[in-house]
This record gives sequence, structure tokens and C-alpha cells, in this order.
Amino acid sequence: MESLTFDSDDLDVTEDFLSRAYARMRIASGTPGSTRASIRRTGVPSVSVDELALDFEMDYSVTPLGRVCLCVVHEGTVRDHGFQGVEDSFGPGDVVLFAPPDLPYAERICNARYNITMLDPALLSQVATGPGGSRPVRLTGHPAAVRGGGAAPEADDHPSARHGAQRSGDRGPAADSRHGLPAPGGERTGRVPQHGAGRARRRRS
Repeated sequence: MESLTFDSDDLDVTEDFLSRAYARMRIASGTPGSTRASIRRTGVPSVSVDELALDFEMDYSVTPLGRVCLCVVHEGTVRDHGFQGVEDSFGPGDVVLFAPPDLPYAERICNARYNITMLDPALLSQVATGPGGSRPVRLTGHPAAVRGGGAAPEADDHPSARHGAQRSGDRGPAADSRHGLPAPGGERTGRVPQHGAGRARRRRS
């Protein structure tokens, strides 16, 4: 089990950390005063759970994560969330898939506390094998699993839910799309910044 903590009120240091911990991204904020970001991660190579707290409004755009990323909002809001024709906003109690693993997205985090769980896409194939079950599962939609802490919606409740999962090889409108920011120039590493106003600690148990 690996754990990692980060705390900073310097936007440049936060951007550098987020780019190393997730994927290359650009962040910005017009919030006067504090821009503190706190992150705590626990997990294993195929699954990680992050607890994030941002006490300001942060706009960001990120290259594809390469992971299934599920978000649970506890406080605050996530606004102007968008990828490949999908636009949405969500708040406390909402459970959403940020974007398919191979697509970039952008959004605004507004004074929010939330959790994200990231999964290796290969895990979906292990638990969702169907007839013939040799082709990997691909997520291509943005269904909200739970809205506002209520019951999970039916498949057709969200405009893109009917495109929620697709097996590789099944042609669909979102199966092979690539838009937005260019891919990172090199491999992501597990290193974290050790400079500036940020503090990051990694512990393995």
C-alpha cells in the first residue's frame, strides 16, 4: 500500500505536482487570497483513492488520464465540466465519471472537497466480460452514477449514458476520437516536487 500527501498555496507548485500525479495539465485561478490545495492518496498500482480539498476556484484542462476516474463531491461544486461535446456541472452527493480514459477534459473546481477513485481500465475487462469476453471494455460516455445522493438513474436519464460502455472493436462515434491538449512529451513518473511552498510526502507500507 502506498500513501502520498501534498499541501501548497503556490499555483505553480500545485500545477507541477498535479501534472506528475495525474497527467499534464494547466491550472489557473482568479481567486484573491489563499490558493491552498491539499491532496492525500492511498492505493496500489491498479487502484488509488485521492482525497482533495481546494479552498479557491481553480480552472484546469488536462490531457487524457489513461485511467477510469470516478469523482464523489462532498462540498463545493465542479462547474463547466466538458469533454468531446459533453458539458455538465455537479455538486455535493454527485458521483460521476470525469471522462473516458483516453480523452482530455476541462472544468472549474469551486471551493470543493471531493474524492476521486482511479482504476486501471484493464480491471473493467476482468469484471465485465460478456459473451466471447476477450475484448477489453471501453468507456465512452459520462453517466452520473448518483445525483445529489439519490438513487442511481436509469440508463437513459443522462443524454450520453447510452454510450456508457463499449467493447474495443465495436465501432461507435466516440470510440477513436482524440481532441484537446497534445499528449505529454514523456512518460509520467511517480516523482513529486520537493521545492517551493508545497510539501509532498510518500509513504509505503
